[in-house]
Amino acid sequence: MENENLEKKEIEDIENKNEIVPTQNDKQITYGKVSVSEKSTHSGLRGFLGGILGGVVGVIAVLAIVVNVPQIKDNFTINNDDTENTDTPSTIIKNMVEYQNPVPAVSSQVGPSVVGVTVEYTYNSFFGTQRVVQEGSGIIISTDGYILTNNHVLSTNNNAIEKKAKVYLPNSSEPLDATIVGTDAQTDIGVLKVDCTDLPAVTIGSSNDLEVGAMVIAIGNPLGRQFEGSVTVGYVSALNRQVSDTAGNTYTLIQTDAAINEGNSGGALVNTNGELVGINMAKIEGTGIEGLGFAIPIDDVKTVIDDLIEYKKVIRPSIGYEGINVNEATKNRYNLDSVGVYIKAINPFSAAEIAGLKVGDIIIKFDGQTIESMEQLNTQLQKHEVGDTVELVIMRNGKEMNIEVTLKEE
Repeated sequence: MENENLEKKEIEDIENKNEIVPTQNDKQITYGKVSVSEKSTHSGLRGFLGGILGGVVGVIAVLAIVVNVPQIKDNFTINNDDTENTDTPSTIIKNMVEYQNPVPAVSSQVGPSVVGVTVEYTYNSFFGTQRVVQEGSGIIISTDGYILTNNHVLSTNNNAIEKKAKVYLPNSSEPLDATIVGTDAQTDIGVLKVDCTDLPAVTIGSSNDLEVGAMVIAIGNPLGRQFEGSVTVGYVSALNRQVSDTAGNTYTLIQTDAAINEGNSGGALVNTNGELVGINMAKIEGTGIEGLGFAIPIDDVKTVIDDLIEYKKVIRPSIGYEGINVNEATKNRYNLDSVGVYIKAINPFSAAEIAGLKVGDIIIKFDGQTIESMEQLNTQLQKHEVGDTVELVIMRNGKEMNIEVTLKEE
């Protein structure tokens, strides 16, 4: 009886001390961080022993976590001498939190490398001279002023008569005049140049190292400079997504659920190390559609960027023909010899003409790879350089033929 009265008094004392209204849950009363059991008449001894055991387990767990987290392990040392260890519990916890959430550090690191891009141009129409201003984002890729963005950020009406590009550095209201170095519609890449030095260039990473489910961070200017430097976080939803635009261009992209909105185009998609892995490009929108953003893999366009900077254009190998995809349905409908790429025209003085390809030939293999579409053929073609000699297998009049083609510049 005395034990029961004592236990009830302990409960009441703890309840008053914490000033929390307890909730009855079966046999357990929970007081915020304090839990008292009604079950045992020897709760004092069991509580004491339980506390010791819990403390030992807690210490082991914390040490296990600390030793296995590199950032914390580096700062966590066991002194074998009399020197004082300055690592406090709060420091260790802070390091653990930073390890689990790299976004603030990455944002601080990459944010200064993401800029605003505006293009202003005029053109004549039936209604008179029209003025257009379009905005996007860009990424500083060199300390001497080269800036990466999308081609569609820089592209203008075909009848444009005056065109000016400007760049806004973060937290700056004064624009810098920019020169459009070069653009490439096939990859949707554009390069600008500003006359500056000592700019904070982004660290280029590798999109080939990405895995589905990896965390990525998008930084850009959604809806223009009003929301400059916005940071959104998501994951790699898929790799090698085939997406086509209204002009018929097909791109192989990174899919992410990090929010990408109008104005984010040309902004940075980075990994948790703050390395550039993609250039934000587009999103699919519509009723019931959320989290479908896309970015250009950086490894797919490194050569494109280098070519634009060096040659003001992209140097691509070419066969020099016009073709049509032949699938099984087309093959059967027109009684053709094989699936593949049907040659409907040969460009004059092209590699195709020099090699002896003819209208009506069907390309079925390129450099040993089976070909069923022009997309597949172009993918294999871009793995080569101007001057390379490759072997094509074609069907001509029901017979297979091997033809060597030396690739020329597109």
